[in-house]
Amino acid sequence: MRTAVTATRLSLIALAVLLGVAGQAAATTGPRATVHPCRTSQLHISFARLDAGAGQRYVPLVLTNASRVRCSVGGRPTLQLVAADGTSIPTTVTPSGVGSVRPLTVAAGRRVSFLLHWIGIPLSDESQTGTCEATPARVRITLPGAATTQSVGWPFGPVCGHGAIDVSPARPGVPSG
Repeated sequence: MRTAVTATRLSLIALAVLLGVAGQAAATTGPRATVHPCRTSQLHISFARLDAGAGQRYVPLVLTNASRVRCSVGGRPTLQLVAADGTSIPTTVTPSGVGSVRPLTVAAGRRVSFLLHWIGIPLSDESQTGTCEATPARVRITLPGAATTQSVGWPFGPVCGHGAIDVSPARPGVPSG
């Protein structure tokens, strides 16, 4: 009886190995379509809903693929806050969040997002009356590897902490909440 059980186990293991090898071969064969990095002109850039509490501000920066072809987004964007008169406001972008910075493929009509975080209360060396920093009207966004920028309205008020904004790695879709 023990020999029959051992033979059955060995047969099952051999079958699993064969299926695993066949599955790997099927996954790696055939032509692969090249996915090019998204160009700024292919994407519609917007913000999702602001989440604020205890002096913290969080908002997803959303990239929607407005083209008819899929493309990839990787890395983190650079941001430049801009006043209503067009002058640049000091802005420092810092990588944050968990997860790897890996390219994500974005199908036509689909979205990826980056979570932006900053503080909404002044640091001790910032103005304690009025606004802590100049109030941005817009933000210029440059995607990783892109030569052009998009400008989007900034309805979130001043960025305290001397314009420091933490940016997470790209994630598929838009976080809910």
